Amino acid sequence: MTIDNSFYSIWRNRFLSIQIRKQVLENLDIKVDLQDLNANKQYLATLRNEKISLKLHIKSKEHFIEYLDHSEGYLVSNLEIDPKVEICRLPKLRQKQQPKLIGFDCRLIPNTVTKLKFWIEEAIMGYGKLPDSITELEIRSSWRTYSSKFFDHVLANLPQQLVSLTLTSNCDIRNQVVLPNSLCELKYSSTYDNLRKLVVPPSVKRGMVPPKLSSLFVDKFNEKLERDVLPDTLKYLRIRSFNQQLEPGVLPINLKTLTLDSFNKKLEPDILPPSLKALYLNSYTRPLDPYVLPQSLTKLGLNNFNHPLQASSLPASLTNLTMDSFCQSLESVGSLPNLHNVFIAQIDQYISNLLVNVKDVSLKFQKMTTTSTQPVSLSNTSIEKLVINSVSQTITIDCGFLPRTLTDLSMTGLAIASSSVIPEGCLFLKTDIVDLKPEFLPKSIITNKLIK
Repeated sequence: MTIDNSFYSIWRNRFLSIQIRKQVLENLDIKVDLQDLNANKQYLATLRNEKISLKLHIKSKEHFIEYLDHSEGYLVSNLEIDPKVEICRLPKLRQKQQPKLIGFDCRLIPNTVTKLKFWIEEAIMGYGKLPDSITELEIRSSWRTYSSKFFDHVLANLPQQLVSLTLTSNCDIRNQVVLPNSLCELKYSSTYDNLRKLVVPPSVKRGMVPPKLSSLFVDKFNEKLERDVLPDTLKYLRIRSFNQQLEPGVLPINLKTLTLDSFNKKLEPDILPPSLKALYLNSYTRPLDPYVLPQSLTKLGLNNFNHPLQASSLPASLTNLTMDSFCQSLESVGSLPNLHNVFIAQIDQYISNLLVNVKDVSLKFQKMTTTSTQPVSLSNTSIEKLVINSVSQTITIDCGFLPRTLTDLSMTGLAIASSSVIPEGCLFLKTDIVDLKPEFLPKSIITNKLIK
């Protein structure tokens, strides 16, 4: 049976086609306008039933009222409201002292809306409560930092089924805010003084963030982390300004991704949870002892790290490795058989040890330390597909540099000065060499493309 026949056989099966549609389209946002609601009512109603979000962009007060009065407005579940748009049915508010006052009646947001994004302005006079149907709320503001009574009002009356909350970084939180138990995602780039005003309901005995939270991004937090502050449900954590010593048991046991932009305290054993898959320490310059990193870690970013590495300092599970300040020898690192993307500031002859058992890899570097007695070479590896990029300078490679097993090669920042540099058996070539001589290419090459 051909692929086409298999596809149509599956698609004609109503149950399977419905399941495929759900997997592909679930949680998708589709932009619509009011004309679409009239012209495609039946189709859009079907999409809405399949958990596809129909998104309407409100551009004016008149547009909003037209949406409210539209017979098919209930199909819209995602609203984005432009800045300075008045959300009310009354004539524009006019006051002698505040002629630019903007009204925002939260009660007018229909209870068919589950996602809402709007902008805070100093001139907004808000009232009423947003519907509890809203599960995703995003509040934005202009660049200038200020306080807003309307911002305070919205935070004091958050929808009780809220799952995701994104807050502007430019509005100060002046009062304590009780976050709903349902909250799973909080995106808030601000200060610790603002963050600590976000509290869990009185029924929650432990922690300072909601017990179901799975994602948290904090900007200016630099207090010591204690046990039970972060819930075990947390999977993604980023703190920009944090630089305090971490202790075992402080980080959640289910954490998958951790980014600490300013952290520069020595990592000790058992600090990082075994569940961790991705770790980004952009300021870390301390030594990295063996087995400190979780053995299931797949992505590691150490932007400023330049200490010698010992055996088992890097786990064999790594697939992505970025050390764009690292200029030490790779002699003790050993094989990392799962590597797929590598960016190292300086590579030496021991780079082949890392990649000896790799088949498909992208290698980026700034400098290559090679001598006549200790040349850098990948010839003893089994790499079949290689993307290689010298980002700072053009380096001429010789016949012993590339793997003999290559079938697919893409290279930039490298020059070829003789034949036999590209091994016979290579089929696909991409390079930024404009005037590459034909006699330098093996006869096995099928395609030769120029990288612009």
